[in-house]
Amino acid sequence: MRANRAGGLLTYGIPGFKLEKERVQRRIDWLIKAGMNLYTNCEIGKDKDFKELEANYDAIYLGIGATKGKYAGIDGEDNDNVYLAMQFLTAIQKRNFGEEVENFIDVKDKKVVVIGGGDTAMDCVRTSVREGAKSVKCLYRRDEANMPGSKKEFVNANDEGVEFVFLTAPKKINIDENGNIKSITCVK
Repeated sequence: MRANRAGGLLTYGIPGFKLEKERVQRRIDWLIKAGMNLYTNCEIGKDKDFKELEANYDAIYLGIGATKGKYAGIDGEDNDNVYLAMQFLTAIQKRNFGEEVENFIDVKDKKVVVIGGGDTAMDCVRTSVREGAKSVKCLYRRDEANMPGSKKEFVNANDEGVEFVFLTAPKKINIDENGNIKSITCVK
C-alpha cells in the first residue's frame, strides 16, 4: 500500500469522531495475525513492479482506493485556497497520527465554505468546526430533503453550528488583487 498505514479511506478519509481509528487498526491486526503480509509505503508500478507480484503470488487483489477527487468546474477554483475534500480530510488524519503532512490546510480562525451535501461534505464541515474555524457554511444546490448525506450527519453538523445555505449553486469564486478569496458568486 502506498500510505504509512493500512485501511485506506477508513484510516485517512473518515474523521476519527465518526470512526475510531483503534477499531480499524484492530481489524488490520486480526488480518495480520491470520497470515496477511502487509507492506506499507509501497506503490505498485513505482516501488514494486506488477510483474514481480504476478511471479510471487497466486492471487492478487487490487484495492486501488477512492482518494482522487474532482473539481466542480467553477471559475476561480484553481486558487491556492480552494481544496478538494480528501486533501483536507487526509491531511488532518495524518497530522493526528503524527505523520508528516505536506501543505497542511489550517482552517483555524478562518471562514470556511464547503460545497456539497453528501457525507464527505459533512465530514469537512464538522472537521472544520473541530479545527477551530471562525465560521463554517455549507452550500448545497438542492434543499435539505434532497441531500445525499445521512440525516444524522446533517443534524450533527447543524447542532455543531454549521450554517447551511440550500438551493444555492456556486458559479464563481471571486479573488482579490492579492490572490485571496473575497466572495463566491452563487445562483439561488
